[in-house]
Amino acid sequence: MGDTQRGKPVLYLVGVGPSPQYMSLEGLRAARSAECLFGETYTTYMPRGLLVDVLGREPMWLSRRDLEDLEGRDVIECAKRRGSAALIVGGDPFMATTHAALVATAKREGISVRVIHGVSIVCAALSAACVSPYKLCGVATVTYPRMGVMSSRPYDVARRCLSEGLHTLLLLDVDEERGFMTLREAIDILRRLEEAQGGGIFTEERDLIVVSRLGYGDQAIYMGTLKELEGVDAKPPITLIVPGRLNDVEAECALYMAAHR
Repeated sequence: MGDTQRGKPVLYLVGVGPSPQYMSLEGLRAARSAECLFGETYTTYMPRGLLVDVLGREPMWLSRRDLEDLEGRDVIECAKRRGSAALIVGGDPFMATTHAALVATAKREGISVRVIHGVSIVCAALSAACVSPYKLCGVATVTYPRMGVMSSRPYDVARRCLSEGLHTLLLLDVDEERGFMTLREAIDILRRLEEAQGGGIFTEERDLIVVSRLGYGDQAIYMGTLKELEGVDAKPPITLIVPGRLNDVEAECALYMAAHR
C-alpha cells in the first residue's frame, strides 16, 4: 500500500467499525496485504468467524494481556522481522487507550504507523438513535465493581451533562470471565449508584435509549424509562444514551427509530 517509509517496517491499525461488514476498502487492503495479521476481540463484540470470512484469512488472536501487559511485543517483533503487520480492532483504533500505547511503542522501535479509522460506536449509536451528535456532552463506561467498589464516573458525567440539557453516552463493560455486561446488570449498577449518590440522576423515571447489537441483522433500539427498560431482552453489545433536552425533531425521530427495528 505504499506506506513503508525508506525501508522502515510499518504497522497498520485497522478499525473494523461496529461489525466486520462496516470495514472500509482501505482497511481490507491493509489487512490482506500485511505480512503479519493480528486481531483482538476483547474491547468490543466481534464474531471471529464473520471477520475471517470478510478478511479471507485468519488473524493471530491477541488477549488483553498480550497488548497491555506484554506491550504488544508479538505485533512489534513481527512488523520488524517481516516488514509489515496489521492489528484488527473493533470500532476505531484510538477509542481504546490500549492501541494508543501500542502506537507509542511502535514509534519508539522505529516502526512507521498507519491508522485506518473505522466507524466508532460513539457516533454510530447517536446516529442510529436519531439524537444530535452536536449535543453529546460526555462518554463514560458502566463498569463491573472492582474489589467491591463501583466507579461513579457514569453518574458524575451524566449529572454534569443533564444539568446542561445535553446527551450522555454510556458504554457497557466487558469482562474476560463474565463477558459483555447485560442491560439488566447495567440498570442494577445505575440504581446502586443512585442509591449511593442520591442526586436524582438514575431514578426509575429517567429516560434512556438502548442501542443493541448495532451493525448486525438483529440490531434493535429501545426507548423508555429505566423502570420500563428493566425487562427488555436487549442482546449485547449494548450502548446506553441518557438523553438531555430533546428538541421536537429529535424526539419524534428517536421514537420512530425505537419503534421500527
